[in-house]
Amino acid sequence: MSVIDQLRKDTLEGSGPVRRTTSSRLDSSKHNLLSESPVVKKSVVDAVLDGVVAAGNGAVSLLAGLLATVLIVYSGYVLVDTFGLQYRASHTSWDLLQFKPEIIDDYGTPLAANNMLSSINSDYRSWLTVYDTNIDYPVVQGTDDLYYATHDIYKQPSISGAIYLAAANSPDYSDSYNLIYGHHMDGDIMFGSLDQFKNPDYFTSHQKALLITETQAYDVTFFAVAETDAYESNIYTVGNRAEQVLAFLSRNVDGAPGGGTGVGVGTRVWFYGGDPESLNKILALSTCANASTNGRLVLFGTMTPRIAIDTGRGYDGIYDGKPHYADQIVARYGDTVLEDAVVEYFNEKTGQWQPMDDDASITDVGSKTLRVRVRHPLYGTAEGTVTLTVRKRTVILTSASASKYYDGTPLTRNAQTDVAISGYGFAEGEGVTFTITGSQTAVGSSPNTFTFTYLPGTNPDNYDIHVTEGVLTVYQRRVVPSWPDTPVVPVVPGAPAAPANQLPAAQPAGVRVVDIDEYDVPLGIDSVYINVGDTIE
Repeated sequence: MSVIDQLRKDTLEGSGPVRRTTSSRLDSSKHNLLSESPVVKKSVVDAVLDGVVAAGNGAVSLLAGLLATVLIVYSGYVLVDTFGLQYRASHTSWDLLQFKPEIIDDYGTPLAANNMLSSINSDYRSWLTVYDTNIDYPVVQGTDDLYYATHDIYKQPSISGAIYLAAANSPDYSDSYNLIYGHHMDGDIMFGSLDQFKNPDYFTSHQKALLITETQAYDVTFFAVAETDAYESNIYTVGNRAEQVLAFLSRNVDGAPGGGTGVGVGTRVWFYGGDPESLNKILALSTCANASTNGRLVLFGTMTPRIAIDTGRGYDGIYDGKPHYADQIVARYGDTVLEDAVVEYFNEKTGQWQPMDDDASITDVGSKTLRVRVRHPLYGTAEGTVTLTVRKRTVILTSASASKYYDGTPLTRNAQTDVAISGYGFAEGEGVTFTITGSQTAVGSSPNTFTFTYLPGTNPDNYDIHVTEGVLTVYQRRVVPSWPDTPVVPVVPGAPAAPANQLPAAQPAGVRVVDIDEYDVPLGIDSVYINVGDTIE
């Protein structure tokens, strides 16, 4: 039973607020007689109940009015706040625009102004401008790919987030494949205009962009647009993967079944910009697609630096005792050499960039890789590496050879000039001295051994020395000084001639006279008889 029904029951039975009278005085006043009437009782109850209901309805109406007012106010706040967020997302605040790098001409940018953005947010990495679109924002980079999806460049909560570089990319855009994220907002805000690139006419008329880092300016030329899945690792894995990414895109042209790792949406690619001219660097811009929760739309472009460093050939040569520098480094814009660019290297000793000096050279054998850069006030900065290599100098040392017939004295060749130096020889002002120890006295042969000592200032590590030893040979001496039956008087040089009658009148049969001088053997005599067939060696 409801409260109201109970109220009516209690009233009619006398237990409620209006009690039934028990007086026996029937002559009481008319008022008392009327109060005993059931009709009168019911009217009173209804009046009371109507008052209660009316009061309740008033309270409900009041509450409903208040609630409606609150809802209207809140809805207005949400609309204003949403409009404000969208406005702030679509119109980068003036305090940021004043720091945006401005194009001086078609060739360069004043990059120094970017340092102010780094002071506002140390996560600042670059400024991205897609020409003739609303995409004109600073680019930040977080430690993950979630924070800047819900925070702006000031690190304040924001439904539009920020434009941000993938956390896994190198902050200086040195990777060959770089990926930038942005929300798809209504009104072409943030990356809201990317879906228009699926229209080939729009694509070809909005194909250029500019990305300015703190050290470099890149011209971006878009060549393809893709619909894909948020879990497609072939696209969302960054790093030095430009060739792999292009190969994947080529397998999925116009929705061809090229495979992939996405779980919700396949990948379809349109190469509206033709084949990319260069695979050195690719920039991808990614946003949400309307077709699916996990759907993504990605725009791909090549990155061409406005200033390039040409490191030349470095140096690779034979040690020559002289310093060699990376003196072929130049800055280029296309095929044009920027003559007024500053060339610097990073000195590992000081930890600073500085002009070329002796620390940037190489003299001794070894290899040195230098970090180098070129700076131009309008074109920006480009970095690279150059390698300087010095190889060992080959020197061949050969001691002299000699021979003679045995004479009882040592055979030697031990003058400093008795060692020949060949190959590349020694560098100017460098060399060795020799100690030659080879000697041969008895019949036979032996090497003309020697050692050498480096001159002061000569570093052995700069040379590859090959030693070749000559040969010292003493030949056997066989002489028959006389015929057995005929005495022979030796002729001693400088002595009086022997009487003629002491020499044989004629050559005996079976012997011959040999002139010792023909053999360059200093026997101390002019001639001697020897047996036919015998030799003097």
